[in-house]
Amino acid sequence: MKRLLQLFVAISLIFLLIKNIDLRALTDAFMKFRWQSIAVAIALFFISCGVAASKWRLLWCKAT
Repeated sequence: MKRLLQLFVAISLIFLLIKNIDLRALTDAFMKFRWQSIAVAIALFFISCGVAASKWRLLWCKAT
């Protein structure tokens, strides 16, 4: 029953979010970005994930 309630709340929130988005404005905003900027942002995201994972690994190895 708890899972069903969680699922209902999640779907309701996603529906409210999607309902209020202006898709034309969103696509216009994304078209203003250059693909190089998006590629750099994605690369920085993955690099930061790797740094964070190695930091946690180092911290975990020191603790044990």
